[in-house]
Amino acid sequence: MIKNLAKKLAAFEEFSADVIAEVKFFRGSFAEGAEILKFARGLKIIEVAGEGKILVKLMTPRGKISAVEKVSAEKNCWLTFTAEEVKNFVEEVGDKNKIHQTKNPVVPGLLILEKILEVEPFSEEKFLRLRFKNFVVAGEKLNLRRADEKVFEILSGDEVKIFVCTA
Repeated sequence: MIKNLAKKLAAFEEFSADVIAEVKFFRGSFAEGAEILKFARGLKIIEVAGEGKILVKLMTPRGKISAVEKVSAEKNCWLTFTAEEVKNFVEEVGDKNKIHQTKNPVVPGLLILEKILEVEPFSEEKFLRLRFKNFVVAGEKLNLRRADEKVFEILSGDEVKIFVCTA
């Protein structure tokens, strides 16, 4: 399901240099195709809907995104992505964004969503909203912290990377 959406987004050449800023995911089945709801300078909003719905907000970075050379070395972690996982995902979906193809690649937002949907406490949630505050890089040790009843933070060390809101 998520890989199919990623394939649809990768087919749009004009998105190849953009990054995901936010994803709203409503569990259910999805119709074919993706509709661009908004396409303004620096901001794109794409929707795929059916019984479920996913909205993806893409942003054009203001400056050049440089490769990350160092990742967190914490011993305990909730989740991590390998460079091999990133490579396999971007090859499978046809993602041409260069930030996902470096030595220490940035993990695609939809790969993060796909993995989050598989793990507790999110595997049964009907709605998730991911707000990306900073990039997640392959090899980073991610931890999960509950901020309040409906909001979680995904952190690398003390740095918040993603806010995850539930219904």
